[in-house]
Amino acid sequence: MWRLQGSVIRLAVATGESEIARNYSHLRLTGHYRQGMYSGALAEVRENVAKYGSIGQCEFVQGLFSDSLRAIPAKFVFAFIDVDLTSSMKDCIRQIWPRLADEGLVYTDVSCDMEVVRVWFDDGWWQKELGQRAPGYVGTGCGLPVSVNGSSLGYVQKIADVNKSYERGSWFAGS
Repeated sequence: MWRLQGSVIRLAVATGESEIARNYSHLRLTGHYRQGMYSGALAEVRENVAKYGSIGQCEFVQGLFSDSLRAIPAKFVFAFIDVDLTSSMKDCIRQIWPRLADEGLVYTDVSCDMEVVRVWFDDGWWQKELGQRAPGYVGTGCGLPVSVNGSSLGYVQKIADVNKSYERGSWFAGS
């Protein structure tokens, strides 16, 4: 049985147009993102969570990932990262991965964006930033097959000792 203790975190972009213009002005030049494309007021986010989730279980932290994640002291067992820039993904990984429990999971919705997914395979970056090899990423390029129309979902599981992981796998026992 998989029994991990820790918190669940969802990291998402919901910023105002002025912040995108100030911090991500280069996006306007590439044509890939438009100013205000992901704008959303905190009140709107709270309203959506209250309507579709359990707002009493949530804590909302505003700010850039590189700054705001440092203020969250929790150890995590699950993270869902919903970002669209490689720099944001790197900021999230830097802060979440060291606090992710062994066998914890990180899901994202960027599987089809190879520029962002590439960070999960960048051994040089992982060695420099986190002192380990890159873990890889399941769903690269096409997402997990959760519907006929495909998906942008993918994941990575933190495994400190692959041999121990195989020893616990009932499908592997006795082979």
